Amino acid sequence: MFEDSIKQAVETFRGLNARVVRIIGNQDSDGVAAVSILIKALQREKIKFVASIVRQVNKKLINELKNESYDVFFFCDIGSRNISLIEELGRPVFVFDHHVPENKETGVVHINPYLHGVSGLREASAAGVAYIFARELNELNKSEAYLAVVGAIGDAQENHGFSGINQDVLDEAIVSGKLNVVQDLRIFGMQTKPLHKVFEYTTSPYIPGVTGDERSAIKFLEDAGIKVKDSGGKFRRLRDLNETEIKNLITAVATRRFGSDDSDELYGPVYIITDEDEDSMTRDAREFSSLLNCCVRMNKAGLAIGTCLGNKVCKEMAISLNKQYLTDLIRALDWFYRNRGKEAVKENGCYVLINAEENVSDQIIGTLCSLISRSNVYDDGILVIGLAHGLDDSTKISARIGGANKKGLNAAEILNNVVKDLGGYSGGHSFAAGATIKQEKEQEFIKNTVGILDKLAVQEAA
Repeated sequence: MFEDSIKQAVETFRGLNARVVRIIGNQDSDGVAAVSILIKALQREKIKFVASIVRQVNKKLINELKNESYDVFFFCDIGSRNISLIEELGRPVFVFDHHVPENKETGVVHINPYLHGVSGLREASAAGVAYIFARELNELNKSEAYLAVVGAIGDAQENHGFSGINQDVLDEAIVSGKLNVVQDLRIFGMQTKPLHKVFEYTTSPYIPGVTGDERSAIKFLEDAGIKVKDSGGKFRRLRDLNETEIKNLITAVATRRFGSDDSDELYGPVYIITDEDEDSMTRDAREFSSLLNCCVRMNKAGLAIGTCLGNKVCKEMAISLNKQYLTDLIRALDWFYRNRGKEAVKENGCYVLINAEENVSDQIIGTLCSLISRSNVYDDGILVIGLAHGLDDSTKISARIGGANKKGLNAAEILNNVVKDLGGYSGGHSFAAGATIKQEKEQEFIKNTVGILDKLAVQEAA
């Protein structure tokens, strides 16, 4: 049983009497949340730690870690696919992950829901695994359940609610008093920003002709019959709208999203972190998760961890960084829409392949693919693959499947099948995966990937 494996892991850890723990986390919001939960748990036990966030586990990383003299190593949201490599450390190792694991017996303490018949795709995140370990280590760590919810949201495991282990964690977060769930508009910024600023900066959903333009955002609201300012001249926020105005706003957004009348994703559960200020973007768990993701994408993982640990300076710097991140993301979205139908954006009924090169940052390409896959531009189940050049000679690749996976594609398998022959690295889930290759292999990657996907499209048509 999953819970039994957690209890055994805690007993093993206690028996090690570790003085200093080395933590390695994955470069996304779930990885940051998992690392932060573990840090808080270690602080309560008065155990020292050193933490870092990495993009992948590879031979180079393991060789570097071999030269470090720490008592115990923890890998969070990363490592399940690299157990053989991690074993080379030759020291006590704990892996808290939820990705499909390498099929291998190991002496590493490997905690993964898949090993117990639980889906790591929808029912448990790495932050959830880290939280249950922390809770078993010390009941006082129940106060960190909300961070596990933030991590699960960051890995797209929330679909108008949770299931499995994630639901249990959510229930504990609510009982702790740290989290509250309300039914409301599910658009980033709705809890914290003036309405016109919400729509000026909205990328989820992205609204062509509105996002990125303050005047257009104001006109959009006015056309929907919503006053931007109240009678005292103050800009209005979501909490100032009446029921009729909210319905009008939902209709206006759905209509502008390429004529979609599906408003289900625009309204539903919103997860409020009760300790956070009303006007802070860390109050909404979805925004909190987005903020963490922004920090790691912009190579500022320390700010993300500091924000989770409640450091006010880190939080202020992270929020400031997020403004630049959103500006860059809106530019990336504009570039995509301007290049549809051109050489840089290949479209097929089965997939969209975006070769952004230097036009989009390699730190943003994954988020761009996620937004496009959920944008209503394409049908549910479309595979969106994006490529962007890194600062070195590498190309970062991201693959995303939005909505219901009606075509039965597996993003991680497709990337792995191509990348393994090109000397690159890949990993991820069936609906979201990533890879890195050398730029010199880029055209070969595109050719081989398009070949595979075109065959799949033909099979589907048949």
